[in-house]
Amino acid sequence: MKQKSILPLATTVAVLGGLLIFGRSPKNLAMADDYHGRVEQFINAIPDVIGQWQGTDIELPPAALALLRPNATCSRMYVNPQTGTVVDFLLIQCRTARDMLGHYPPICYKSNGWQMRSSTEQVWHADGLDVKAMEYEFVKTFPTRTDRIVVGNVLILPDGRFVRDMNVVRAMAGDHVKQAFGAAQMQVRIRGNMDMTPEQRSSIYIQFLNEIRDVILEIADGVGS
Repeated sequence: MKQKSILPLATTVAVLGGLLIFGRSPKNLAMADDYHGRVEQFINAIPDVIGQWQGTDIELPPAALALLRPNATCSRMYVNPQTGTVVDFLLIQCRTARDMLGHYPPICYKSNGWQMRSSTEQVWHADGLDVKAMEYEFVKTFPTRTDRIVVGNVLILPDGRFVRDMNVVRAMAGDHVKQAFGAAQMQVRIRGNMDMTPEQRSSIYIQFLNEIRDVILEIADGVGS
């Protein structure tokens, strides 16, 4: 009888211990839920006019949504009527970093028939932020033409880091405390004006980064909030 009465208590202690060890305590999960709610509000408030850029919402493909299971997204095409430059802007935030692993330019663009021509490490300096980023160039060949796009990309972690490498995100997905706060990714894809210099492209990345600085900081302050 004594042994039977001890078993439920031991099971409860083991479960609670596991919750604490693996970062799944009620307090941690409640903090994460509050964080995801704030991030969603910030992302939904991103303006559809950024400087001279005028934006139109673009629906993400159902397959991408099924893969990412996002908490919040901003997918928009911005056009600069003065230059004719077209920019596809995407900010996507997931509740778990693991869901972000398949959404990464070297993977998702290749799977859609694009060939990567180059990848360049960059640092975007914006309003006191030094953001580590990557720029990728992709081409796709058709019978009568070859298309080219350039993508500026940054991965945003909820512990304040801006990283270039999906392996860092993968490592954080194994952190049993931080994983509940997810991860985010910002992409700025430039098309329509392929003659611009690297400096001109960088100025576009930084302009968008400056305009959504508060959103980026909110995402980066998850674990520390």
